Amino acid sequence: MLHIANNIFYNNQGYVSNIANADYMMSARGFDMEDHSKDNQPDFIREKIIGKKERKKNVIRFLGRPAAVGAVFGLTAALVFVLCIMAFRPYLQERAADEETETLSEETQTRAEDIMPANKEELEKFVSQIVEENAARESAAFYENIGDAVKTLEKSMVTVVAVKKDVDWFEVSYDSRYSQSGIVIKKGSDQFYILTGYSSLRGASVIQMEFSDGTRTEVQLEGYDTTYDIAVISAEGKNLSAYMKKELTPVTIGNPSSLSRGTPVFAVGNPDGSEGSVGIGFVSLINHRLPLIDCVAEGIQSSVHINGAGCSFLMGLDGAMLGIYTGDNQSLGNGYSQAYAINRVMTYVDRIYRGEQTAGLGITGQDIDEAVRTENDIPQGIYVTDVKKDGASYEAGVQAGDVLGEVDGQTIASMEEYEAALMKLTPDREVKMIVYRSSQGAYKKMELKITPTVRQG
Repeated sequence: MLHIANNIFYNNQGYVSNIANADYMMSARGFDMEDHSKDNQPDFIREKIIGKKERKKNVIRFLGRPAAVGAVFGLTAALVFVLCIMAFRPYLQERAADEETETLSEETQTRAEDIMPANKEELEKFVSQIVEENAARESAAFYENIGDAVKTLEKSMVTVVAVKKDVDWFEVSYDSRYSQSGIVIKKGSDQFYILTGYSSLRGASVIQMEFSDGTRTEVQLEGYDTTYDIAVISAEGKNLSAYMKKELTPVTIGNPSSLSRGTPVFAVGNPDGSEGSVGIGFVSLINHRLPLIDCVAEGIQSSVHINGAGCSFLMGLDGAMLGIYTGDNQSLGNGYSQAYAINRVMTYVDRIYRGEQTAGLGITGQDIDEAVRTENDIPQGIYVTDVKKDGASYEAGVQAGDVLGEVDGQTIASMEEYEAALMKLTPDREVKMIVYRSSQGAYKKMELKITPTVRQG
């Protein structure tokens, strides 16, 4: 029995009987091995026998608990790590950017130290070189922008040809051709409208339009304005080639009030007297009041050189039309010129679209300053600076120096009111006009009858 007891071992699950070893030892010593029922077995033999499968389960349970706990702690740590990264990411990015900037600054400083001149003479030469290089780049970009804009405008520019009947020394009739530039300003359902000068078209028997590809078609005169010396002609789509109908593009109408002094501009049309030429300059004065017959125009003064008759158009670098050059007010001398602001011109172009006529009295005037008027006891009205010879006012007896105070029952206090009053008149209908004339230090009221002529038709 002592030997059997010695074959019993202890582990962490309790006492375990080595039954196989016990059976062998008891048989060897002559013990009766037949009655081995549970009732007759000693207590230590009746201990629970643990098989291999249950032993594996115990091992798995023993090892699984700490593994599960480790997994939970691992997931928790991973989650905390992700949250920390999300929370500190802006700081880390900012820090990385600062470090990169510091590195770039050090590199830039090193390069700057390598190229900076060592003395004053070299420094001046270095700065001058940089200025010249920058100016060259800016100049190249400037002319490149103008080149791109001019190329785009090719689809809006046309040549307007006026055919007039003339007679030579031998009284033989022949056709004279006068050409100038025009620009497409509107496209209807099947009609194109072109803005151009009026003087060259006056008295024409035939007006033609020629596109950049050489295609030519006959056009109609829609209307004109003698004050701005503009005309609007139209071309029907059925008379245009497929190429012209596809390529003709109305120009964008710009906003002259957005200009400032020093803004670069350019002119297309006939700026140097040759059709298709281009002039370049800078704005020197805007919203300049130009006294014209029966109105006051807004002028755009620039260093664009205008030389020659015909019609030219002032453009911005974005390709939008800002003004038009017509008549005798183009060149100012000394390389400067002035264009009529397109927004004021379009007021009369719109009237041409609607088929409306504008009356003219042939007066050039200006506003009277209120302080001057009060001090000199001048009647309310506009001061007449000039009267067009053979015009309606000239025939009615109006003189320079008169004060025009009323037209057809409408009180006139400014040139804007005078211009608005003319738009309400009907040409060839006699109206009453009140003027004041200075005589012996006092103004005398005069009532005149006048028949307006057609300024715009």
